[in-house]
Amino acid sequence: MGYGDKAEHGEFLPGITMPLQIHGLLRKRITEIGISSTASSCLNAQARAKGLVKALEALRTLPAQAIERLNILIEDTTLLAEPRQWIGYEKQLESAVGACC
Repeated sequence: MGYGDKAEHGEFLPGITMPLQIHGLLRKRITEIGISSTASSCLNAQARAKGLVKALEALRTLPAQAIERLNILIEDTTLLAEPRQWIGYEKQLESAVGACC
């Protein structure tokens, strides 16, 4: 079952159920990755999402397979968001170099 399959009510992904507070916070962290406007904010949001998943893993809240699926979701979301952020980052870098030299 991939993470694109339809989740049932209360599931974060198909087969992954977690407390509503964690569910909402993780969804917020993953959304922050996708809507970040700079490369640094994208990577910062990714680190925050990964940190939350690490906490779930350390607390043994979810099985190892569920943790892996969440990590894959975070990585895929970051890969989809990064090209947009890096383009903006390159323009900022060019402006900074042009201003100083």
